[in-house]
Amino acid sequence: MEHLTPQGRPAPGAHVHAAEARGDSVALVIPAYDEEANLPRLFRQIEEALRRTGVTGPVVVVDDGSRDATASLVRGYRGSLHLDLVRHSVNLGLGRALRTGLRRAISHPTVEWVVTIEGDTTSDLGALGRMLRAAEEGADVVQASNHHPRGELLDAPLLRRWTSRSASQLMRLASG
Repeated sequence: MEHLTPQGRPAPGAHVHAAEARGDSVALVIPAYDEEANLPRLFRQIEEALRRTGVTGPVVVVDDGSRDATASLVRGYRGSLHLDLVRHSVNLGLGRALRTGLRRAISHPTVEWVVTIEGDTTSDLGALGRMLRAAEEGADVVQASNHHPRGELLDAPLLRRWTSRSASQLMRLASG
């Protein structure tokens, strides 16, 4: 989870009270590329996680040039989530999809915190409450990582786990 500070928002590191870090001040961003098969399950998981945490803010889905029915599925959703669909006409990659989603999320006037999650349902939404509490206690950035010594990537194919671990190692080497 990342505390973004649009103009007029509290400075990074400012204490955030529990009542302020919930409701519509928290947005979720989901980059999605060909996630038609995963989104119904993901939306059910998000509905439950938001009920538990009291979050009511927007869920920004960035369809990153999907070739399947990802966008149609988001448009046709009729549940309790406040979905906000943004579409890239072609696949621009995860970084651009995240940037697009973050920009859209902080354009909502009440949003102070943004949580990014995977469209393939590999994010552990059970950690959301703990992450929000860390933010409420003053953390500028809260990150859950499957690369943490106690972290893991569940229900992902071997190639995805290997690619993720390799990318993490490369970033560690490149950044020191």
